[in-house]
Amino acid sequence: MSILLDKMTVILPTFNRAEMLPKALDSVLAQTHNNMEIIVADDSSSDHTEAVMQPYLKDPRITYFKNKKNLGCHPNIRKALYEFSSGKYCFIISDDNYLLEPDFLRNAAETMDQHGSMLLFTNHITVFKEGQKTGQFKESQNLPEVSTGEYMYFGWHFPIFLNSSTVVFLREYAAKNLDPYDKNIVFADQELWFRFFLTDMRAR
Repeated sequence: MSILLDKMTVILPTFNRAEMLPKALDSVLAQTHNNMEIIVADDSSSDHTEAVMQPYLKDPRITYFKNKKNLGCHPNIRKALYEFSSGKYCFIISDDNYLLEPDFLRNAAETMDQHGSMLLFTNHITVFKEGQKTGQFKESQNLPEVSTGEYMYFGWHFPIFLNSSTVVFLREYAAKNLDPYDKNIVFADQELWFRFFLTDMRAR
């Protein structure tokens, strides 16, 4: 019998991408992490997103809400984070992205538990076009497996490549201490990661 892992919150913000949404959602449902809540945050879509979601609502792991008016990308994520989420960890995936590795979230949670980490990311991207691999991008190849906030903050000019599409972070800590996505700015993701780095520096 498998051990129930700490809950993983997956937030999937979407807006007028009914055709793309199922691929993103199916890739999350295929994850081997055995304790997930999946929050689909519909930012007042005018297409048939709501109809696409109906069959998925039979899955108790999925929560779907639709805003009465469009809030914008980051306020929509913030609403999902503060009003609907309850997991120890949080992963945000865009409606035009999808996960290729079914063990990704389980491995991420286990790695964070092992090292007592607040934030996890990968620095490797493989690019596909129409199902065919077109290239690989690897940066920061000398980046340690476990880094301090100080190392990440002051070493950013290496450059350190942080793929926001792969970030998993401590949800409750971020919500209580870092006030994520409080500003609707273009690089709100990166701002949150820097807040994590600075927090780690202050704690030492």
